[in-house]
Amino acid sequence: MSAKLGDKFTFTSVWNTLMDNLTTLATSYVNYTEPTAFFYVGETRFKGGDTLYGMNDKPGARFVAIQLLLISSELPLNTTNEYLNHKCLVSEGKYKPGSEYERHLNNIIKMFYSGSYRGFYLFGMNNDNAILQCRADSYGTKCHDCFATALAKLRRKCPWYKGMIIWYDQCLLAITTTDAIGKIDYDNNFCMSNAKKLGGDKSAFTRTWKTLMDNLTTLATTTKGKDTYTMFSAGETLYKGDKMYGMVQCTYDLSLRACKECLVFNSVRFQDCLSDTRGARFVGGTCTFRFEFYPFISKPVLNI
Repeated sequence: MSAKLGDKFTFTSVWNTLMDNLTTLATSYVNYTEPTAFFYVGETRFKGGDTLYGMNDKPGARFVAIQLLLISSELPLNTTNEYLNHKCLVSEGKYKPGSEYERHLNNIIKMFYSGSYRGFYLFGMNNDNAILQCRADSYGTKCHDCFATALAKLRRKCPWYKGMIIWYDQCLLAITTTDAIGKIDYDNNFCMSNAKKLGGDKSAFTRTWKTLMDNLTTLATTTKGKDTYTMFSAGETLYKGDKMYGMVQCTYDLSLRACKECLVFNSVRFQDCLSDTRGARFVGGTCTFRFEFYPFISKPVLNI
């Protein structure tokens, strides 16, 4: 096996995703009664149609086999699913392997596996809460795959933590012991921006992205319920002749008022991060806003 593949970064991303999906599938289906080998296998594609096969096994556990969806290296507009960030909620403590909490958590995860195709799914009971919110152009199979990838990474990054949250381009997954459903998350938020600066009239640019966000927020909150499990909008505007594309989304459990408040709070908090750059986003536990000077959403956008 001395032949080299060339694009090491892309190949590493592909096999990491393959491993994450196989690991999650194997560790989530735990109701089999036959004590066979814990073996899981799948395939994906890497460049030029080449098939990449994967397998892992652990003696003494159970068997799961699945053929994964093919992943093309020529990615359409919204199929890139970049990992953004994660957070282990240390203050919520850890659980012990084999505990009642772990059994309860595994039951919740099984429900999410079937519910993830909807694009939004939540569970709230006493102090056990979990929420999955996929981007509005990433529902169905894409949401299900994003959930599987996010869960696998969370289990590696935050082992045994009761509270944890992770963000990808296409989905948010949060598990917590706090009563979080329907409430704005003021704590778990961050901002990412393009290193390339715009220069020029900073105040004029700030007015442009704020107007874009305000208009998108109005659209998202007035169309809630018209699209299944979506509080989302995407649009475009012009800044000095260049098209600026934007999107906003809130988790579907928020009220319309809470969605607006969440977006305004973060736009003020991260104003310096958002201004004077050729693309930026703030990402949070309950809302997100993003703008770029290239299209990044596959759903139709409005000229606003």
